[in-house]
Amino acid sequence: MKEREEGSRPAVYFLSGESDGVDAIYIGECDSLSDRFRGKHHALEKADWQQIAVASTTDETFNKAHARRAEHLLVEVARSLRRTKVFTDQTSAGKLSDGDAAFARDFADDVALLAEILGVRVFRGRPSPMIAEGKLNEKNNATLSAEIAKRENPAQPFAAINPGHESLNAEIFRFIGARDVSAQMMADGTGFILLAGSELRKSVGGACPTSSLALRTKLHQSDLLEQHPQKPAFLRLRSDFPVGSTSAAAAVLTCTSLRGPHVWEHEATGQRYDKWIDALQRTTTPT
Repeated sequence: MKEREEGSRPAVYFLSGESDGVDAIYIGECDSLSDRFRGKHHALEKADWQQIAVASTTDETFNKAHARRAEHLLVEVARSLRRTKVFTDQTSAGKLSDGDAAFARDFADDVALLAEILGVRVFRGRPSPMIAEGKLNEKNNATLSAEIAKRENPAQPFAAINPGHESLNAEIFRFIGARDVSAQMMADGTGFILLAGSELRKSVGGACPTSSLALRTKLHQSDLLEQHPQKPAFLRLRSDFPVGSTSAAAAVLTCTSLRGPHVWEHEATGQRYDKWIDALQRTTTPT
């Protein structure tokens, strides 16, 4: 990995293993994986590390500030879940614009999902990274906790958390990442929900991200997909479906990697998600 092109990009990484008979993890970030592991890593002696997982992106705008914020969110969520011993001593959220912060939250949520797929169970049943940034009120936090309980219980289908769209804070976004795909997403303060009727490309291709394939598997298992009646090359969502981030919502539609905050447009204002977040922050009084 250190010799590959990705090894010279900003990234978030995990060292996972055991310490005194319990699971252990170190969550870190770096400007360059090659530079970070050129010598002896400072956490090498803290546990019996058995695996390293690295997450980066081909997006040239992803930088160390994004990686630092993503690391901070992942560490805070891992500590709150207490599923493993976390050996990361210090993290810093840094300072980001609201649009960049949204991008980092999307990245962190996608990384947590991929970690589960790779067998790193530290984030199983994770709350949204928004919790780590204190962006949920008590009512929304309770709603999200109920959703997490649903996801962790295999006896229950993976279904909509808000089929009635009754949240007073719900905002609707339309997908603008591909001309042939028509879809809507709702953000209600607890997370992101693809709305019923959204279209998904039927062909996934060899480049489909692993996280998108996992979400599509859940959709099929829950019988939430149907053949589109007018478009033979498309499937259609039967009912609402919660996803972890704007990027995850976009990727499950197209089976391609997209920068989520750039491909969803706020229906009421016509603003891209990242610009809408920035504008919202400027016009909202902090509480």
